[in-house]
Amino acid sequence: MIASLKSIEGIAVTYRRGSDTVSISAVVGDTRIELAEQYAGTTVIGRVRDYIVQASDLVLGGSTTEPQIGDQIDETRGSATYTFEVMSAGADAPYRPSDRHGKSWRIHTKLIDDQ
Repeated sequence: MIASLKSIEGIAVTYRRGSDTVSISAVVGDTRIELAEQYAGTTVIGRVRDYIVQASDLVLGGSTTEPQIGDQIDETRGSATYTFEVMSAGADAPYRPSDRHGKSWRIHTKLIDDQ
């Protein structure tokens, strides 16, 4: 299913960890997060930008690798390039399986730069 979705809705992005990069196709999504302050009774609700990728496409340094906090994803829209950093989304890890077989991953990110 992810292959069909990528062909219809996929965008080209560059995934980067240090000097290692790979160009892959990703589907953009979002995740709603809630962060609650226990003592003040305040709840902050927000959204993080997700990239859904085929796990086998994420090859860095010759090996398939799992997303890590601090990795970066560059997305170009028109003449602007947006850089997103992989992060945890609330209590979630920086990514989670996006299908029941773990063949695709939903990677949580935050915008850190736009040029």
